[in-house]
Amino acid sequence: MGRYDWLYELKPVPLKEKVIEEVARQLARDLRGWPPPVEEWLSENDRLRFEALYKEPRRPDDSVLRYAFRLVRLELEREYEAIDYEMRNEKWREHGSQESDRECVLLLMRWLTDALLAVKELSGQRLTRGDLVDVTGRIERIVLEHGPRG
Repeated sequence: MGRYDWLYELKPVPLKEKVIEEVARQLARDLRGWPPPVEEWLSENDRLRFEALYKEPRRPDDSVLRYAFRLVRLELEREYEAIDYEMRNEKWREHGSQESDRECVLLLMRWLTDALLAVKELSGQRLTRGDLVDVTGRIERIVLEHGPRG
């Protein structure tokens, strides 16, 4: 048996799969270092709204993160009525009791959705919204299984 015979055993990984895995890994890394890095705020109101999360960073509980990932998936699937229902009925309270938990949900939802849609655009639209939902699930698994960086 030759030294490199194991290479014949490897199965090829499609490039799209490799890109999806790498995007998930990179974004999960950013989220594990909560709060996620923001290069530029869309508005001064957003900066003011979320600045407390950056002044005294506290990683949200897993249930808060799970809920935010659920909302990201709904956003990517364009389930706007479901999102409106969740927000109108303050369903986030079932996952986090503090007002800062609501802000964490909104920050993660905005940050991750924007990041994923930017990746989709950079891919020349080769990644679908379905692919982005897949990436979201992978990010969620990484973040919740491995916890915060540190």
